[in-house]
Amino acid sequence: MKSSKILAEVTVDEELTLQILTGEKTPWIVLLNGKAKKRRNVRLGWFESPRPVRLGGRGPCREYSVADIDGALASLLAEFFSSVAVQAIFWQTFRFLQNSLHRTSVVVEVSDCKLLPDSKRDTLWLAYIPHQSPHGLVRHTFPLSGTEKPQIERFLSGEEPWPALELTSREARGSLASMPFVRDLNQTEPSRWLRPLMLAVAGALLGFQDGSAGVECDFADSLWQGYYASQGRFDPAASPLVGEEVFLAEMRGLLRLWPYLESIAYERAFDGQEFLQERGYSRRERFAALLDISGRRQFVVTRFIGDDGALLLSPQRPGPGEKDRILHFPQETFDAIGKLNSEIGILDSEFALTQLWRSWRRFRGQKRLNGLLELVPLFGRTAPAAEPGKGERDGAAEGQEDSHVCRGCL
Repeated sequence: MKSSKILAEVTVDEELTLQILTGEKTPWIVLLNGKAKKRRNVRLGWFESPRPVRLGGRGPCREYSVADIDGALASLLAEFFSSVAVQAIFWQTFRFLQNSLHRTSVVVEVSDCKLLPDSKRDTLWLAYIPHQSPHGLVRHTFPLSGTEKPQIERFLSGEEPWPALELTSREARGSLASMPFVRDLNQTEPSRWLRPLMLAVAGALLGFQDGSAGVECDFADSLWQGYYASQGRFDPAASPLVGEEVFLAEMRGLLRLWPYLESIAYERAFDGQEFLQERGYSRRERFAALLDISGRRQFVVTRFIGDDGALLLSPQRPGPGEKDRILHFPQETFDAIGKLNSEIGILDSEFALTQLWRSWRRFRGQKRLNGLLELVPLFGRTAPAAEPGKGERDGAAEGQEDSHVCRGCL
């Protein structure tokens, strides 16, 4: 599989065939135009938002609907993930990233237990290990559902600095992925603790932007290169994973805020501030942050209060026709996230709002992936596919203004 080859193929009709081309980096989709005898290679990320495809040639262009293309993509990905080699890199990557996700952040001073530095605030597990102590105290930093609470609370003991899981210092300094309480979480709530990571790994390997760590597929490329460099035994040491920390930070945010994300709605407007103020919202705070998928574009972020909470993201240098992004959420959601963060650090609205946006963006991207992968037996059906447009007030997903694979016909 190291050399470039076609690993999956689906014929839509006599005029259009889709293929997946693999090599030593992120796979490509090949669009074959049988009518004009042309081909075009595009990233799978092109289809992160539903897109029709136009075919040119003699006579008028022919357009294939979103339903036609999505159905073909689902069949294509089912064939792709049936490959033994693809399943090998998938499961090796999954296990590696699962271990990394559940790695603790360690503090050695009791004063740091409730005042974490920014570099450690996205952790799922916080470990307090005093100097030269043979034991460590570990606590979770995410909200627990009613079914999850017994899986964690039965292991807790003590009160200071907080009720904690008592482990050896060696255990507390590593990954907790194989610990019985983490395995219990996986079995109790696989829709939170297993499936999102499975979808994220699939998205990363396919080069989806919301599933990777950047527009240029750097993370995806380094995953495939690491697999090939180690002769089919995935070894991150063989090839550095570009964007790994960004990926892990977003996944930790997704898992931390999971219970709140379904309540969020999304819409877009050309002048978001005027749009919200005309509807009775008042501004509360504002800051600037690098919040697009590539991490290179500056956005002005503003929180509003009205009938609900609203988060406005306005690009400092908008592209032609680009709209502002707006999230709507119940005020109690924002309050709950603030309380969650204040248990391990200061109450920081900028951190909370940034993590909320990035987590929700990945959550929405996973709904799209969930639909495209529904025919892949590897993923089972631990979570239902989302209805198109659910949670979007104007019915248009981000990035859908340019809804075709290319301007003009293939």
